[in-house]
Amino acid sequence: MGESKRKKQLHIQPDRGPWLHGTKTKFDTWTVPPPKKFEDPLAVAHSAVFFTKHHAFAADVGHLICTSYLNPDALVLNPCVPSQASDELRMLLLKQMGVRECYWLRDEITWRHSWITGDVMRFASTNKRFNDTLLISAMTQLKRIAPNLSPAQLSDRAGHNITRGWIEEIIKAARTFGFDALQGHEIDRHTSAAPPLSRPWMAVFNSSCLTAPVWESM
Repeated sequence: MGESKRKKQLHIQPDRGPWLHGTKTKFDTWTVPPPKKFEDPLAVAHSAVFFTKHHAFAADVGHLICTSYLNPDALVLNPCVPSQASDELRMLLLKQMGVRECYWLRDEITWRHSWITGDVMRFASTNKRFNDTLLISAMTQLKRIAPNLSPAQLSDRAGHNITRGWIEEIIKAARTFGFDALQGHEIDRHTSAAPPLSRPWMAVFNSSCLTAPVWESM
């Protein structure tokens, strides 16, 4: 898909910012993928940098919070909005053995709605055998590198890695279409007693499309 065609697929202007990013270490320039020293060694590695509009979400990742904007020429896919590019992304994921059982991929309406609610951020399948196999596989991989984890810790960590791995598959697929970033939502189940809220979310996989970080004063 050429650049002019990609731009025609974007039916709304992306949110340029400001976007918030939380971390435990300050830096002057963006690095994509994030340096390994910033990553949990037991977690599936991410190849994107993540942003939110919600200060508490950013603070959950790290007490150091910075602000950045998307440059005007950044190519951003927002699957909350119907587009050929969004459905092409869904169809590409459906071809992949490891993730095609995901419920959110079943049709274009379910796919779009899951991006609006933020449900897409968590892998879900109605195939119990597939779910069990996926969890056992993730636990087995963790057991090899962290044999001292308890069964409960293994299960919890494995679930976390399944989520991270699913998000990473979405990011890798979007990158193949030439986009710089994805925008959607994530679920906030903690800040209100009402039904869960959806909070703006962004994954950036091209550092050149971001302005330099501006750090909040402590």
